[in-house]
Amino acid sequence: MSLDIKGDERLHLQTGASITENDDGTLTGTAVFIGAARFESFRPRMGDSHPFNPKCECTSISLETMTNDRVKVVCSYFGISNDTRRVSYTAGVASEDVQLHPDFEKFAGTPTAPKGGARWAERISTYDDGEEEEYYEFLGFFNGKSGTAEGKDSLVGTSNYLTPSGTVEVSYYTSREPQMKRLATIHNKIKGWRKPDGVKNLLLTDMPYRQIGRSHYQVTETYLASDSVGWNPKLYK
Repeated sequence: MSLDIKGDERLHLQTGASITENDDGTLTGTAVFIGAARFESFRPRMGDSHPFNPKCECTSISLETMTNDRVKVVCSYFGISNDTRRVSYTAGVASEDVQLHPDFEKFAGTPTAPKGGARWAERISTYDDGEEEEYYEFLGFFNGKSGTAEGKDSLVGTSNYLTPSGTVEVSYYTSREPQMKRLATIHNKIKGWRKPDGVKNLLLTDMPYRQIGRSHYQVTETYLASDSVGWNPKLYK
């Protein structure tokens, strides 16, 4: 049914204009306008609001010619109704140098009192100013007293160990432009996600986004979960 006013050939909104609220917090809508082709230049423009909801802006426009020198304008709209966030968590493991193990000294000892077949080599570093400094370089675990490859709980050949590692992704829509200065920052919690045991905090490592229309954005934040010690605040904000 047309909403044309008799004798008025300007573009008029037709019945059936709609707004749909989606479960991801977004709004989508349509609206159709019909009028004389000579008034086509007065059609809605990109970014204009939906006739029934100012939160929705026009993101696409299609034109269709009709009989009697008339034109049909179909507009699609997009908007955001709330801050619904979709959270996903992927658990895994990461490889770390065995020397970073919190109990390394317990099972490997020290350069002067090694355990489990651990060996160090004494080195000397010479600096540009001629000053020298002695240090010990860890060589690994080798066959030896209490460190044979056949021994119980042997560490012979071990150079790395696995630690729990997880990635959290948070997807949402927003009308605020994402701020890249948030990258490499520490977060103690994420809305809508419960930290598993062994995770102290999270580090925001990536935040790709795409713009929808003129003022809306779809954002995906990626966080790396820490171990029980947490990310070092001296290195990250």
